[in-house]
Amino acid sequence: MDTGYDQGGSASGAPRQGPSRRDTLLGALGAAVTSAAQAEAQAVDPAAADIASDAAAYGRLPAVSEVSISPDGKRVSVAANAGTGGGEIRVIDIAIRTPLAVFRTSKGQTLRSVRWADDDIALGTISQTFTAAQIEAFGWRFRGSVRLLEYVRYVAMDMATKRSVLLLDKTEDSEAMSSFGMLETPIEGDPGYGRIVARASPLQDAEMAVFRVDLKTGRGVIVRRFPNETDDVLLNNAGAPIVRTGIIDAKKNTWDVRVVSGREERVLFGGSSEFGAPPGLLGQMPDGRVVLGQRGGPNETWRLIAVDLATGAQTTLFADDRYDTSRAIRDPWTRRVVGASWTDDLEPQQKFFDPALQGVYDSLRETVPDTMATIVDWTRDRSQFVVYAEAGDAGGSYFRFTPATKALDLIGRRYPGLRHIASVASITYAARDGVRVPAILTTPDRPARTPSPLVVLIHGGPGARDSGEFDWWAHFLAARGYTVLQPNFRGSTGYGHTWRSAGYGQWGGLMSRDVEDGARVLIRSGRIDPKRIAFVGASYGAYAALTAAMQTPDLVCCAAGVGGVYDLPRLVAAMMGGAERNGVAADFFTTTIGALKTDKPALIAASPTLNAARITAPVLLMHGTEDSVVDISQTNGLRNALTAAGKPPSFVALKGDDHWLSDGATRTQMLTELGTFLARHLA
Repeated sequence: MDTGYDQGGSASGAPRQGPSRRDTLLGALGAAVTSAAQAEAQAVDPAAADIASDAAAYGRLPAVSEVSISPDGKRVSVAANAGTGGGEIRVIDIAIRTPLAVFRTSKGQTLRSVRWADDDIALGTISQTFTAAQIEAFGWRFRGSVRLLEYVRYVAMDMATKRSVLLLDKTEDSEAMSSFGMLETPIEGDPGYGRIVARASPLQDAEMAVFRVDLKTGRGVIVRRFPNETDDVLLNNAGAPIVRTGIIDAKKNTWDVRVVSGREERVLFGGSSEFGAPPGLLGQMPDGRVVLGQRGGPNETWRLIAVDLATGAQTTLFADDRYDTSRAIRDPWTRRVVGASWTDDLEPQQKFFDPALQGVYDSLRETVPDTMATIVDWTRDRSQFVVYAEAGDAGGSYFRFTPATKALDLIGRRYPGLRHIASVASITYAARDGVRVPAILTTPDRPARTPSPLVVLIHGGPGARDSGEFDWWAHFLAARGYTVLQPNFRGSTGYGHTWRSAGYGQWGGLMSRDVEDGARVLIRSGRIDPKRIAFVGASYGAYAALTAAMQTPDLVCCAAGVGGVYDLPRLVAAMMGGAERNGVAADFFTTTIGALKTDKPALIAASPTLNAARITAPVLLMHGTEDSVVDISQTNGLRNALTAAGKPPSFVALKGDDHWLSDGATRTQMLTELGTFLARHLA
């Protein structure tokens, strides 16, 4: 029977039939988890559990979200969930498995990442949401919209004194708390110090600067300033600027790349781009060439280009003509580019240019052949590695890998207690114009009924993508017995610029049709109950879910949106500052969404808030009260419009949470509300 879609396989490359070898391997290693961690999260039986217990199991923050190993291999730093609404950086002695120090975030702060500066200083990245009024009260200069702002800070923990400091916290004229600051460590020949590349103040047109920062006191000074048209600066191992990129003409979208030598500069090459953004500066090769990110090939996929600073000669370092290269892998201690990573239809992949590192990666994949595994960190002598591995939908774990013995030692599970309840596969399906759309299909082992109810779970962005990596939303829904479709519709990233740009100006158009076509293909397969289909998403995904309810009421039984955009003219006006302007951001929004001057009728027609009378399905709306990306007024506007149309939606304010649902309590609350809503309308 022709189902209309092609299955690319599970996370292991083939349909899963019961536990695989990786389940057995990681299950055995799981015995090393401490009894305290086991008590923290009890096993969930999806067949018997109610919505609240499933929401608690999948909505809780990961017990471990990131791990880094010290240069000498004696300690690991762990980004952990404190279980009290905050995050912790736990520094653990590997030999005795004992915490040596703990840094706890303050109220309102979110721990984002951990790493090491040297053997004795652990680093963490934290963020916090502020209002414009708070920023002005701090004495910082600010110009822009009245939206909330997410600021990033770095914390350093000294293992000798067990004290921690916020970097640049007392330094004037610094935007160290902005999301644009980049901390570089270690610095060759300058132990105990790092460099932060950031704007010199929180003013939109501030100069780019390089700060030398003391990792023990947190204090810093500016050692170099660059003109405000500077987009990025790349430092060498000694912390000296060697290349900078700049925007030359915002109207013509031109830029250049300049070699920096002391106080002298020369243009290496220049060009123009779609929105005027220069190429990304990704690092330096061991041979001195600089690595940039550029598009190329038949699908215009992102690839790594190595540029000779003396001649300007460009060489393709790594490229895949089907998938975008997601990042350059840098050695944590030399800061040299040593590899590339990307995600295929299902899972992340890595390629190392250094033969020794590639050998370690190959050995890891041979040791756990059915596992989604990647290298995330290593010691200075490359004798020990931190790897991340996933087995089925159990949430993933971090291990220490010793290549010499091929030994894997468990450091921590992300979700202790979860067990396999669903199969994940990559599929493609034919859109109405014949183009095949890639997607992720999560199928519960115990569907609620046959044919199964379907939840179309739409990613945000829309410049983003879904993969077969563990997704707590999708697996919560599978635990409730729903089949889950996650389309990588045209407009998504990961498959090249040709695929991405096909979604430009297609909010409510081609992008929505691709999503809706996926649901119809599954209906034709006979596996899905056509009267029990929900569209669900966050951010852009919330927009797409409500747009489906507006445009295809015959298909959508109910719709739910979290932190969504629903009024496109209002969104574009806010992003443009109320007027059409030139610049990277302005070009981006007018090209990808539309311009108020020329496209306003289309923007109105594609806005759920402005067409609320067309929405007949039950609607659930949720929004974080500290969302710094999409203002909560977007949700309130749709809520008011639906109420005025005589169809008031269910509404939940996720108090204190951000756009990414970074708080475990509100994540659990969101899943509980969503599970209850779906159970009511897909019964």
